[in-house]
Amino acid sequence: MVNLSSVAHHAGKIRFQDLESEKRYSWGFAYCHSKMANILFTWELAKRLQRMGATLYAVHPGMVHSELVQYSFLLCLLWQLFSLFVKLVWEKGAQTRLHCAITEGLEPLSAKYFNDRKRTWVSPRA
Repeated sequence: MVNLSSVAHHAGKIRFQDLESEKRYSWGFAYCHSKMANILFTWELAKRLQRMGATLYAVHPGMVHSELVQYSFLLCLLWQLFSLFVKLVWEKGAQTRLHCAITEGLEPLSAKYFNDRKRTWVSPRA
């Protein structure tokens, strides 16, 4: 099983005392928190399904240029800032997902996080 996360998980933090963000909400940080939750979910599910031989991976899906940002000034601005300050590997959007789904021999890396078809580090918070 391949679960999509994102490098945005590095800005995420699970606030167990405010899981539904009733006290404090930011749409940007909510996205980051959800990507952190995807990684934690992958690890926990992999642990629970280990006896069944299931393998799970959390992946950054890769960056794909989209025309979507042209319809929103805010999205366009955020995209430009993101592109300036964060060095990411540009890849075709499905490559890492496919790599984890079909590559033989990855079973020992179940529950790990992948980016650009390689196991990569996760936030210390995770």
